[in-house]
Amino acid sequence: MVLDHRQVDTGDDDRYWLSARRVTGYPRIARDGYFPTHGVTRPAAVTVADLPPADSDAVRALDECALESRLTSGTWEVPVTDDVLSRWRAILADVSAEQFWDAKLTTAAGRDALGYDEYVVAVYTPTYFDTADVFRVRDRLRTHHDVTAEIRYRPDVYVRNGIDDETAPEWGLDDAARFRD
Repeated sequence: MVLDHRQVDTGDDDRYWLSARRVTGYPRIARDGYFPTHGVTRPAAVTVADLPPADSDAVRALDECALESRLTSGTWEVPVTDDVLSRWRAILADVSAEQFWDAKLTTAAGRDALGYDEYVVAVYTPTYFDTADVFRVRDRLRTHHDVTAEIRYRPDVYVRNGIDDETAPEWGLDDAARFRD
């Protein structure tokens, strides 16, 4: 499978997603405090030495693609079935407090168009190479946001290459998620 560095249509527009930066007016690039607060290396500074452990050559190839293209961000995908606005506001508060780097919520149109059974909150980390930060965010979702359902972490390089549950085997992957919990 050839890695494609071009962006595929992810439905990431105002009709399908409500972005934290659009709601708060607080652009992602202004969140400079996130990096020193959580000891996270900025995506532009990650190197091959920062690659996370990989359990297959296919996973390693995608990690290398992410490094080469500087597309190291990713999201925990959190299904939300009840009290959507209250949960979204709590996530926004953590984005504003720099506990989370960024987040977005499916709109009703996005939920329907993307084929989700429920709303989904995507909670970003700036680089999935920093697994300590990835799992810190997961733990905060569990302990402060009452997330009890299984959640998965999808690197943006997977999304940009069109890797989903159906296409993962074509890429030599067992799963369309890098981490699942």
